[in-house]
Amino acid sequence: MAVAKMQRISIAGNMNELDAVTEICGQSSVFHPDKNVDLGESAKRFHALTEENPYDAMLKRFEETLGLVSKKPKIKYNTKLLSMDKADVRAYVDQLYERFETMKNARTNVLRMIEIAEEEISHLKHFVGLSVNLQEIFDTKLIKVRFGAIPKRNHAVLESNYHDDPYVKFFACTQDKEWVWGMYLAPMEQEYKIEKIFAKLHFKRLRLHSFSGTPAALLKQL
Repeated sequence: MAVAKMQRISIAGNMNELDAVTEICGQSSVFHPDKNVDLGESAKRFHALTEENPYDAMLKRFEETLGLVSKKPKIKYNTKLLSMDKADVRAYVDQLYERFETMKNARTNVLRMIEIAEEEISHLKHFVGLSVNLQEIFDTKLIKVRFGAIPKRNHAVLESNYHDDPYVKFFACTQDKEWVWGMYLAPMEQEYKIEKIFAKLHFKRLRLHSFSGTPAALLKQL
């Protein structure tokens, strides 16, 4: 990479012209400000400026704005085409922030909806063997319905020990290596007794949302 030759210069002038001169130097795209240096006796009448950068707050706000969309600002040294004053820049950045924040919130909501849908799909897959409209099950008034799973070994115990009990029935839908997924029904007057039995069998309850349709049909919609 070639080394560019540079020339050190000093600029002296009135304070009321400082901003205009600084802007011209910046627009040249070749001026690089440096720290104060010791100029000896000739610098005794000068002192360093300690005023705040009027663009600092706007720059931070702009960085926050781009942070909403995971972007970093790219510095453009040629500002000759910029025709906005500080008030216009501040208003533009604030407007941009609101737009990006709205977009980010909308994206967050969509991602949450996708997450919920994926969770519902994973739940409904366990009950595809059920050919009953779920809404009809949820609307029952005299019977409690519990969806979930019991360990395979305990399902065998249930089938063996409670075969003759008309109130203790587990309607199996699907199964994997460890669990049998399905539902059981508990009449209101038998609720405590039946839930106690399934609790001993380590029944793992799965709460479903109030859907309308069979699990298989709902999966196609989702």
